[in-house]
Amino acid sequence: MTPVGLEPARFASWLDNRLRQYVETNQLGEVLVEAGFLLKRRPDTVRAPDVAFLSAARVPSTHMEGFFPGAPD
Repeated sequence: MTPVGLEPARFASWLDNRLRQYVETNQLGEVLVEAGFLLKRRPDTVRAPDVAFLSAARVPSTHMEGFFPGAPD
């Protein structure tokens, strides 16, 4: 993945910080940065948004290797 410039990185950092505070305070799930999401197989389609949210119901309860199967919330 190509690195982003300074301003997009600042915005992603700001957004991650704000979302994380709200999500953790309200126990809504997890906020992730640059995590890979496997959207489709054969051929594999993986996307890695700058910031993503997974609701508590979808957060894996055990250690998980590889990309998350499906799109973020």
